[in-house]
Amino acid sequence: MPRIKFTAETMPKSSEEFHRALDEAWAKDSLLSDLIEIVRDLVIMEQRYGMNSTEFYKQFQEGKLGDDLDYIDWATRYEIYLQIRDEIKETLKRAEHIPHLVAV
Repeated sequence: MPRIKFTAETMPKSSEEFHRALDEAWAKDSLLSDLIEIVRDLVIMEQRYGMNSTEFYKQFQEGKLGDDLDYIDWATRYEIYLQIRDEIKETLKRAEHIPHLVAV
């Protein structure tokens, strides 16, 4: 997920400059970097609560854990992880059908 940091000196002077910076950040972003970031976040939650994310999410969906803000955040991050994972799987599946170039 792209992140943009502005300082007083680099603050965009117009909405056009801001949108250009945002577009550049999105262009540099990748699913792999998103996956790495979200997995890092999930590992932190797993260590904090002593439970893996899959088991946590199952219990959360079943209403066994309540609606603590940390749990809602963890569940949201796990859902994002699942989406990214599925996008990567789909991309790899499509890539299997691309003819490979053979050096002659």
